Amino acid sequence: TVCDRPTRSMEVAAEERATKRARVESEEPVLNPKKKRKVALFLSYLGKGYSGMQRNPGMATIEEVLEDAIWKAGGISDDNRGKFANISWMRAARTDKGVSAVGQVVSLKMIIKPDGIVERINQHLPEQIRALGFKRVTNGFDARKLCDRRRYEYVVPLFAFDPEQCREKSYYEQSGKPLQYGITHDIEFTPELKDRLNCILNKYVGTHNFHNFTQGVGAHEPQALRHILSFTVGEPFDINGRKFVACTVLGQSFVLHQIRKMIGLALAIARGVAPESCIEDAYRKDASVNVPLAPELGLFLVEAIFDSYNKRFGSIHENLNMDGYQDAVATFKKNFIYKHIAETEESEKTMAVWLRSLNERNFKFTQWESSMARKGQPKRSLSKREQVSAVDEQGVGEKNKEDRTKEAPGHANQAAYQNGTAEQDSTPPSEAAIQGLDTTTFPLDCSGAMAATACIPDSFEGALEKQGEQFELDAGKQSEVPPIHPEAAIE
Repeated sequence: TVCDRPTRSMEVAAEERATKRARVESEEPVLNPKKKRKVALFLSYLGKGYSGMQRNPGMATIEEVLEDAIWKAGGISDDNRGKFANISWMRAARTDKGVSAVGQVVSLKMIIKPDGIVERINQHLPEQIRALGFKRVTNGFDARKLCDRRRYEYVVPLFAFDPEQCREKSYYEQSGKPLQYGITHDIEFTPELKDRLNCILNKYVGTHNFHNFTQGVGAHEPQALRHILSFTVGEPFDINGRKFVACTVLGQSFVLHQIRKMIGLALAIARGVAPESCIEDAYRKDASVNVPLAPELGLFLVEAIFDSYNKRFGSIHENLNMDGYQDAVATFKKNFIYKHIAETEESEKTMAVWLRSLNERNFKFTQWESSMARKGQPKRSLSKREQVSAVDEQGVGEKNKEDRTKEAPGHANQAAYQNGTAEQDSTPPSEAAIQGLDTTTFPLDCSGAMAATACIPDSFEGALEKQGEQFELDAGKQSEVPPIHPEAAIE
């Protein structure tokens, strides 16, 4: 009947709505394929040919190449290309010119759909830069600020521990031993030698004032205090027929050149050029000494550690660690980093050249204890913050000191202050450092570029014949280096 038609129409409409609802519920929700997701991207790279990790206009950097590859892979939109702030880009550690990494972490907001974004990124990267993978993180994650600790490795050729090899010309003349320029041979790595090296490196463990192990940071500034958790030397291993050992350091954060200077002074002590007391002397606030800077060739970042983040958010997101990437990292270290170190040392004699300048004449190691201030050089004027700190240490203004301690943590709560506030090697070294020469011998401008390069060799043997003792630079007569802003000098 006519009266039944509305009822049947309502029933049909109800059935259609129910069918549509069931179909919608059974289907997966439609996601915006262009939506950015906050991720932690893990990568490895060989620093050769690049002016460090951090983007620097006009220079070839790892970040510049990486961002371009992510954009080409569809991970960054056209509107956000080149705008790091828009995608919350931040690296866990800055690495210096020529310094490599196998466990670098970059946090950013990235388009991760469709699947296979990591493979697409690697298609647009050179072989010496590899994206290992990514893990989802919280929106507030910052790779630099939330990094608890950083682990670095410095690879040293075994011959560097032999005090008879790679000495200055005067040493061979006085001892009557034949000159052996450019000739090095491996030595036996005995348990006694390993124990002695570990004993030397252990003197760096703990919280110390590293103002002499960097530049642009005063002895009374909070940035000078750094906490080292461990520093050890491993067993020797073979690369291309030569023996090397790895010195591994774990710390909360590092200031500019700190690791390379720690290695430089440790080598001086191991070779018998400097007394062990030099390490304690360099920690003193009233000391102004020239700590030797080892070449950057053997240094690379092993791992950025996020324990605090994992404890808090591990139940929500994946733990941030190198689990799942170990095989890829081992392969990259063998095929790129270790191979590059061995081949460069063989062709350029980087460590051998530098060791010739590591002597008493240049660094006056025996005078460190008796003469804490550098002779013949005007003292650097203290900043206002340093002047206030100096007054406080004399017992004046104790109330103000107590108030400032709450705002600017120092030794007592160094772990909270240092946590994620610093990175490694932000200022590229000079070309002299590449050849193994101490850059502090030359006048530098604010960017760290050399003002004189007359003594840089074209080859090791040829330069030794031409320059003679000119390689034995008097690093004690160090030119005044313009101060660097504390934030720029932090590693």
